[in-house]
Amino acid sequence: MKEKTYTFTVFLIKDYVKIFENCIKKEAPVEFIELKKELDLDGKVVVSDSSVNKPKWTEIIDYFSDKEIEIDFNVSNKALLLLRINGRIFALTFGYGRSFLIDENIEKDFGLKTALNLIDTNKIKSINSATIEDLVVYTQKQSGFATEQSNFDINTINDIMTSVTGTTKNDSLATRISGKDSLLVTIKMSISELKEKLCYFLDAYNSDYYKKNGFDWIDNIEYSTLGVPPIRNRIPLVRSSVPPCF
Repeated sequence: MKEKTYTFTVFLIKDYVKIFENCIKKEAPVEFIELKKELDLDGKVVVSDSSVNKPKWTEIIDYFSDKEIEIDFNVSNKALLLLRINGRIFALTFGYGRSFLIDENIEKDFGLKTALNLIDTNKIKSINSATIEDLVVYTQKQSGFATEQSNFDINTINDIMTSVTGTTKNDSLATRISGKDSLLVTIKMSISELKEKLCYFLDAYNSDYYKKNGFDWIDNIEYSTLGVPPIRNRIPLVRSSVPPCF
């Protein structure tokens, strides 16, 4: 198939979830559709009826306008592609499909860790962080051009990185990558290569290469599970998989 440029939003579901239906909220008005048999893939397409809504601001326009104006209604589309790759379930979301995922079943560090393992440390575009002092301060630092980590003035003792955006070292993997809970990738590929790409992203997530890639400092702060800010120690701690509780 011909190569095209795609942008995917990819979530990794926690490994204790084995059934596709258990990824989706029970009350969600969705339909589960089988994949084409010739693709030889284990997965489901999840779709919901589109909802049509009139923009709220039209009443303001109508009030002031001396002429009736026809404005198209907003259409809200929601869909997901669930795929099982090497025993793990991936969820690719389209439109507002993310709203159907059960939040506690999402692997919270997947996007960030995968991005840190793949990103070119000299081609970082933005870094979001949370600074832990008497209160938590969230900061977004963005460069006008791709640059190295040191130019973002990150405090590697007090800061928790929450997301990162930049360019990968290998354009065949992605031309642009952004990691938080999800992995957002822009990539030139044939759609038939999707399984191969997801396999690679899973391998990257399971890797500790980020420590050699200049991001070993993200392990300096351990997340608390007791609903209080993260605990800062004088010695490095292993980063927990539990999301921040602040």
